[in-house]
Amino acid sequence: MSAVATKTAGTVRAAASKVTTSTPSSKTVYLFRHIQTSQVLVTLKNTVEKQSLKQITKETRRPPHVRPDHWQPLVPQRLRAVQEMNQLDETLVKMVELLNEQPQIKAAKGKGIHILWEREGVKHQLLQKEGVSFLDGIQHGDLAIRRGRDIVNA
Repeated sequence: MSAVATKTAGTVRAAASKVTTSTPSSKTVYLFRHIQTSQVLVTLKNTVEKQSLKQITKETRRPPHVRPDHWQPLVPQRLRAVQEMNQLDETLVKMVELLNEQPQIKAAKGKGIHILWEREGVKHQLLQKEGVSFLDGIQHGDLAIRRGRDIVNA
């Protein structure tokens, strides 16, 4: 590691320790990088303020004022993947595969298992699309729900 990188890492560590020790109630530390000079600031707020510029020890290298368009988050927030938001298809298919692979359930051919569905059309549509099926002995029924959350027939 070069001397400049070591010095920068040490400066960031020192600034982070100063910020975190001064206010113990905050649990989030934000790192911002200047897009022109690659200077790094540590702050407890999600924006850079004039007071944060005091972390840059040399006054000649310190920007005269804070321009929000010049400071970017060092670790940008990432959006969640679309795959994580729609898990119904994968979860249902994996449940069917796991039930079909269990040795106790296979030996009994699914007898004694009763699955209640809120919308049976979803089950048929997904299973036909994926090409999987339940064991023959597994019983299916309608799930009765009252007021949108209370299960009546469990």
